[in-house]
Amino acid sequence: MREAVYAAWEQARKDIYDEWMFATDPLNIQPKIRPLFRRAANHIREHPPPGYDQQQIDEAIEAIEAPWGMRHERILRNVLEGEGGESSSDSAEEISVALMQKVQELGLQPFIQPEPLPVIDEDEIHLICWMAVDE
Repeated sequence: MREAVYAAWEQARKDIYDEWMFATDPLNIQPKIRPLFRRAANHIREHPPPGYDQQQIDEAIEAIEAPWGMRHERILRNVLEGEGGESSSDSAEEISVALMQKVQELGLQPFIQPEPLPVIDEDEIHLICWMAVDE
């Protein structure tokens, strides 16, 4: 068992290093934005809602283009496609206003990109403690 722990540690060290180095690249920590959120943001860009200044519009677009889950997607889909959506008789500007109101109602905030991790060398990863359990 004592011999095997060193091989296990080398594999663990390599896995830790690989995961860390993956997180050093800003492209790897970009959020995945679902297509509906991009579509909603593009709708607001193409049809700016009346009654909102450009800063409010930009903040709402940034808030929509964030990694939200299915719950938020269903809500925004209802605005775009369902009641009061693109398939209804509402004008494009009215849909944009409804999207803006929904962003405010849900309290959606722009995504804050995490800072990438600093680059390290594999020899900077140290084992602090290990324990073997023998039955």
